[in-house]
Amino acid sequence: MYKVITIVCVFLFLGFNAQENAFQKNGNVKSDQEVYAEGQPEYSRVLIIPFEPKMYISSADKEIANRTNLTHQEIRENMRYGISNQMRNALGKGMKSVSLLHIDTGDVGRDLGYIYNSIGYKYKPLPTEDVAKNKQNEVDVKPINKLKGSFNKLIKHDNLGPKETDGGTRIKNGQIHSTVSYGEKFMNTSIHNPNLLKVLSVKYNADVFLFINELNIEAAASASRSGLSTLSYKRKVKVHYTIFNKDGKQLHGGAAIVYMPSTTNDMNKIINNYFSILAQNMSDNIPSAQTSKIEQEKLKEEERKAKEQRDEIKKL
Repeated sequence: MYKVITIVCVFLFLGFNAQENAFQKNGNVKSDQEVYAEGQPEYSRVLIIPFEPKMYISSADKEIANRTNLTHQEIRENMRYGISNQMRNALGKGMKSVSLLHIDTGDVGRDLGYIYNSIGYKYKPLPTEDVAKNKQNEVDVKPINKLKGSFNKLIKHDNLGPKETDGGTRIKNGQIHSTVSYGEKFMNTSIHNPNLLKVLSVKYNADVFLFINELNIEAAASASRSGLSTLSYKRKVKVHYTIFNKDGKQLHGGAAIVYMPSTTNDMNKIINNYFSILAQNMSDNIPSAQTSKIEQEKLKEEERKAKEQRDEIKKL
């Protein structure tokens, strides 16, 4: 008798299990993985990857060194840490962050070497939205001395420098003519190693990757054209960057630009006053932490209950 009951229970279990699998295949029942995935936000953690030391180009280091007594290597490393730290501070919208320069796992140097060997760089035209945003940070870059008026006249009639153009190729009088584009460009990252983001995603639990590709500090205009000291000019600070998700899709690529006085050679002022602006501009292009489907359903249910309570109160 007990054997018969046991056999019947086994068949019932197998039958229910087969039915459950059939429902799962038909899409009527979600797997544990699907339910778990629905409870996770699409983006929640950003990995900040600093620029390679060779991707730092600055014409201001001599003046900064005179002011700070730092070597070129020390200035460069301060710049790397500074822009990464400001990026950490700028990130909001529920996004967590981890900077490869601000953690101590013992193998960060090896990881950075692996990253730099897995990527390449290519100049691309600056996106329209970045051009518009950078113009908000632009200030008057003309000299601030008494020769300002005469300098303006010189620039107005100066036809020696290249003019900005959209570039491209055209046919004129049966001949092909190519025009070089002098518009603003940025250094974009391309990923050659298909496993790079998967490895970083698992190790650092990240789903968004910010590559800080290059940092430039240069005079905003050439002083030699007017015979004036470079101290009469503003400096142009430009950071190039690319944002990917963990699937390798490029979410954004561009550059943030800000101008600062050429007399500003204090590292703390440069990082806190100007890098913070660059970091905020980059942060604006990083997706926010998106609410999970389960959280969205909870919010809808809470709103429904709140509405019912309000309706009941109105009836009183």
